[in-house]
Amino acid sequence: MKVLYLIIILCFTNICFAQKIKSDLEKENLKGNVLSVTTTQRDTATNNIITKEIATYNNDGNLVSKIRYDSLFKGDTASMRIGYEYRNHRLVESVRYHTVKKSAVRSTYSYHTLENEVDQRDYTFRDNALLGSFLSKYDEAGNITKLTTYDMHNHIAMQTYYKYNHGNLVSEDRKPVNTEAYTITRAYDAMDNKMSETAPDARSKTKTTIYHYFNYDKQYNWLSMDEPGDNTRITERKIIYYQ
Repeated sequence: MKVLYLIIILCFTNICFAQKIKSDLEKENLKGNVLSVTTTQRDTATNNIITKEIATYNNDGNLVSKIRYDSLFKGDTASMRIGYEYRNHRLVESVRYHTVKKSAVRSTYSYHTLENEVDQRDYTFRDNALLGSFLSKYDEAGNITKLTTYDMHNHIAMQTYYKYNHGNLVSEDRKPVNTEAYTITRAYDAMDNKMSETAPDARSKTKTTIYHYFNYDKQYNWLSMDEPGDNTRITERKIIYYQ
């Protein structure tokens, strides 16, 4: 009887944990049943496109594909493509193609239910050589709380710790093995959009980026955003919903 009870508890835990990882839409603070988001970054002086990204989602709110275009490329040539594969509503594999490097990375995902952990392993697509791996730990709300990064020799390269306030990621403590630790902090507006981010720059000096959102749709998802500290760029989104 005790064994049967334990099996029932384990099965129930599996179901619960499967629902405890936030969907990609939730991570991006996208509201409603979103089918796709096309994000375009333009130079305000020339109106030229700097980058363009098209993300497509399934009915679970998770990514199906992501295509990125850079200004370096002309026409319909994408600089990066990512495809995602799911089994029983869980991500099990993704493949990332890089046009410039003419290479691809295959990532596999396995789930350790009792520890609320997800193991991601990255391999070269051509010869299946291990590039590195990531072990993510989640809390009961589905937020990642710790990320351990391993190199190709399975040695720890970095540990990252995450803190939240009202479901929003406000602090990210990164502790690399071979370099100095640093912290990234974020603040949010009343609509849970990232309002500012403070992090070290290339010269290890603290830099704060401010985000200004305007032009929302009926689902209260932002459609336009700029950075007051950098008046040369504007980011625009076109969001399509499932009917």
